[in-house]
Amino acid sequence: MENFHSGKKREIIFNSFAMSNQGKIKSFIFDLLILLTLSLIPLVWFPKDYIVTGHDAAYPINVLETFKDRLFTWNSVETFGRDNTVNLGAIPIHGIEAFFTALGFSLTQSQKFTFVWWFLAMSLAMYKDEEGKTLYEKYPGDFDAGCIVNTGSCVSNAHPIGAVIKIASIFAKRNLRGNFEEISDYILNRIGAVAIAWGSQHQKAMAIATGANRLGVPVILGPQGVKHRRAYLGRSEDNEKWMVLNARDGKKVYGGPAPEHLLYVAETIEETMVMAARLVMRPNDTPKGRMIKLSNYINLHKQLYGTMPDDVQRFVRAETDIPVTMKDDVIPVLKERGWKPIEIPDPTLLDRMVLRRE
Repeated sequence: MENFHSGKKREIIFNSFAMSNQGKIKSFIFDLLILLTLSLIPLVWFPKDYIVTGHDAAYPINVLETFKDRLFTWNSVETFGRDNTVNLGAIPIHGIEAFFTALGFSLTQSQKFTFVWWFLAMSLAMYKDEEGKTLYEKYPGDFDAGCIVNTGSCVSNAHPIGAVIKIASIFAKRNLRGNFEEISDYILNRIGAVAIAWGSQHQKAMAIATGANRLGVPVILGPQGVKHRRAYLGRSEDNEKWMVLNARDGKKVYGGPAPEHLLYVAETIEETMVMAARLVMRPNDTPKGRMIKLSNYINLHKQLYGTMPDDVQRFVRAETDIPVTMKDDVIPVLKERGWKPIEIPDPTLLDRMVLRRE
């Protein structure tokens, strides 16, 4: 009798679970049909035989030929030939256009169906899960792992550059108008930012990297960056190259190779990860900030190269910089390499930023 009741209870629970799932599936299908219906709006947008084109809405007249052109890194048709790597990222976009055209639809019909696809994609991005959260609420735009940030199109690379400029304005009250030199000095010596430009390294990417360099942000290029034959490399062993002014008293002090390079070409993703952890260090780091940065640098170097960094002594200014859990490993290395503590300055490269002179 007891087994009968237990079995009946499990059956009721299973049926309730199945009915609950069926209700969720029906609800999802109903929501999907609504979104699909709303996505059909572009079908009634344009008069007959009209298309939308121009600038970012540049819809190709010869859709299939444009798609084929995007599959190659060199365009031999335009001018005397040009680098086509900048357009490789558009393959999915033109692929959708080419798909509808290959099915036999006219140019106007193909564009309408393409817009329907994009409308549906945007609608699905706004769909809420069981907790009532959209994709961007479930994975917020926080500066943390596992988050999503939609910064926009290819020109949105200005956002991270704008962010470091704002830090100089908000925290240091630097005037932004006609004050490029002071802003760059502040970023170079105080803000631990580093840019990574991976991929085909076309001229547009190099122009963006140069803009970051001018503001004092170091850039790491992927292996194809070597074709531009340009790098801004420092020599960490030359202490005279790393002298900065201490804004508190005007004295020249050693700031350390932080950052050591402004434009660096990495051959592997492992090298990039270690170099990024190394280039975020700045002369003005607080002891806690330098401790975190050193911990990341040492951990990555050990994990990817299997050894302690051979330049760790150049980034330790005082014992308070050493990560607590790594002191037993780091202190013997420092003693072996003749390390001595140094002053943590209020760094600047501009004479007029010195507050007072002793």
